Order: sequence, then structure tokens, then C-alpha cells
Amino acid sequence: MTFVTTPGTQSLMMTSVTIKDFYAIMSVHKWTYTNLVNYYHKENIFKLSKVLDSVKKDLQKVADIEFGFNIKCKMEVQELLNHWK
Repeated sequence: MTFVTTPGTQSLMMTSVTIKDFYAIMSVHKWTYTNLVNYYHKENIFKLSKVLDSVKKDLQKVADIEFGFNIKCKMEVQELLNHWK
């Protein structure tokens, strides 16, 4: 679970969308920017910039050796991160 603040407020909103959730429903060869952003955006009512930030942070976690994903996932994620704009 991730905690996010909404712009202009001090309250925290909890979201349940994580890269592990996405991985559970989507095979690694379908991990694309479009699929990731659509999934995160559908599950959260945030501005696109907040969604993109969440996606990038979660992808960076997956690329970390200690996060628990297999090497194929890590390679796919690293490829996405290498082309992140």
C-alpha cells in the first residue's frame, strides 16, 4: 500500500494499487507504459503526473534486487526505465 497526499490538503489518502497487483493480473510481456498508466489511473483518481510518479517509483522498486521479482521481470522493468522520459 502507498500513501499519497492530495494537492492542497494535509490529509493522507491510501491507495491499494501497486506493481505487485499489476503483475498478478498482467503477464510481463504486456508490461507497457500504456498498460501500466491505464491500470494505475483507473484504480486512482489522481492527476496524470501523480500516476506517472507512482508508476516510476514502483518500477524502480521492481528493478531493485531485494524486491522479490524474478530476473525476467527485472529485465523488462529495466528496459522500461531506460526509456522513461
